[in-house]
Amino acid sequence: PFEAVVGNPPWTFDKSIKAKPRKKGNAHSLRPRRSPDWAFLDVAAALAGEKGRIGMVMKASPFFSKDEHAVEARAALLSRLKPAALVNLSALRKEHLFPDATGPAMLFFARCSLMPEADQLLVGSIPWRPDFVRNGLFHVGPGELRAVPLRRILRTPAMLKAATFGTVRDSWLIERLEREFPTLEKTLNSLGILALEGRGQGYQVEGDPNVPPPYFYETAALSPDNYQPLRIDSDALPLFAEPRLHRIRNESIYRGPLLLCPKASFKSSLEEGRYSAATAADTLLYTESFYGISFADHAPELAPVLSGILNSCVTTFQLAYGGGAWGLERSTVEPKDLLSLRVPDLRKVDAATRRLIAEAEAAVAREATSEHLQALDAAVAELYEFDRHELVLARESVERARVLIFEGRKRRRAFVKPPQREPLQAYATTVTSVVDGYLRSRGTRHLEAAVYSRPLVSASWADGGGGLTAVRFRMGAGASPREPAIALGEDAELTALAEQLKGWMKSDLPPYLNERRNLRLYLGDSLFIVKPSEVRYWTKTAGLNDADVILADHWLKASHAAYA
Repeated sequence: PFEAVVGNPPWTFDKSIKAKPRKKGNAHSLRPRRSPDWAFLDVAAALAGEKGRIGMVMKASPFFSKDEHAVEARAALLSRLKPAALVNLSALRKEHLFPDATGPAMLFFARCSLMPEADQLLVGSIPWRPDFVRNGLFHVGPGELRAVPLRRILRTPAMLKAATFGTVRDSWLIERLEREFPTLEKTLNSLGILALEGRGQGYQVEGDPNVPPPYFYETAALSPDNYQPLRIDSDALPLFAEPRLHRIRNESIYRGPLLLCPKASFKSSLEEGRYSAATAADTLLYTESFYGISFADHAPELAPVLSGILNSCVTTFQLAYGGGAWGLERSTVEPKDLLSLRVPDLRKVDAATRRLIAEAEAAVAREATSEHLQALDAAVAELYEFDRHELVLARESVERARVLIFEGRKRRRAFVKPPQREPLQAYATTVTSVVDGYLRSRGTRHLEAAVYSRPLVSASWADGGGGLTAVRFRMGAGASPREPAIALGEDAELTALAEQLKGWMKSDLPPYLNERRNLRLYLGDSLFIVKPSEVRYWTKTAGLNDADVILADHWLKASHAAYA
């Protein structure tokens, strides 16, 4: 066997090459659909033997797919070649990462020698930077990479994307949703809305020339061009006019009332980044760009409730951090992603809660204001029994999902611009609220924060450095106030901190890496959080995760003191 095998196998699927059949229980034949690079990986594993290491550039999308073959192959791979590391490069796929390919890339490393335990998986993503095309630098820091117990990934496959694309809290919430709620598919089946009979994709035009039924030409037809979220007015739609169809589908899936779930149509959403769905009271036809759910003869009063769930931030959160497509090759919602969404069993939801969500959904349909959207999000979060911090994750996922859905530089630049005082104050408020929640039981101390009007270290585009921002925290005496204590810090404190950091900021790194500093400095009675001067590091979601780490610091300190 070889000590190491490295490679960059081809990704492009060739239909003319017949692959070996999959054999149940045979790890060597397991592979995702349309993934020729996995065959090369299997050969590499054979060459590496029991101890050899592997480093390969792979296509990223099969690692996050919810297809049964992909899930089975991924589980076998990670168990066979542990400890492994997955470094996602999909954010750079349109930044000339490769000269002639725009597919999402993944760095796969097997039997990593520096992992503390074999049953851990190192995952993370290289973030997008506007200067990558110019300098080719990978920006890496502790905020981008994290170790996850392999057993949790094998138990909850959807958690792999949350751990790779999101934060620790995102992973926890995805894991909780997967554990506590049934899938949308199971919920629909329990209502008697069965696949192909009461739900499915709409008609397909290209292909075999099949003659549609005569009544089709008297029925309104929905296409992506005339889709609107929440409500579809069949009277405003054109009549069906296709002379031939490839697939007509079962006519029962078009019966109203309908809930219509678009495959894309994200520019028509209630707000950029939020998934949307729409109800239609009457029978209508729709193209394969929609997955329709017919509530005819099946509890039609539940259609607006399910519409409210799908239009809420909770669904957007699941698609962004538990789905298989967003942020990768295609920003679409395939039927398998839609049907794998976790939703409460609607039969067990009490009438008052159903009415509350339906009324909130109707209010948004009348006028999609920010207040009405927040009321809908809160009502759905209550249905899922979210606490206020879980609701923060779900609400901010709409903004974070924009970068995954719309890959343009304009939207991405909004996430890497220096944070102003308002997001820094929101971040500091989130941190103090979490820590104060633990301190409140005794009522003797509370956390205070200070934000600054300038960065700790200014950006230096010559060496690819984006600058550093600092926020200071300090314990105050007495019970926590009703509103978190957030003050404006003095610039002299930053100057003193910069003096202490001299010599820390330079390290010997390869020329293709730029280390992203993410520091917690306990100096005297103060804690300074120091991170890159980019908005994405100073969100409320980041504040929740940083508060967890601060509490962990003190828990470990107390544990060590007790041991000593």
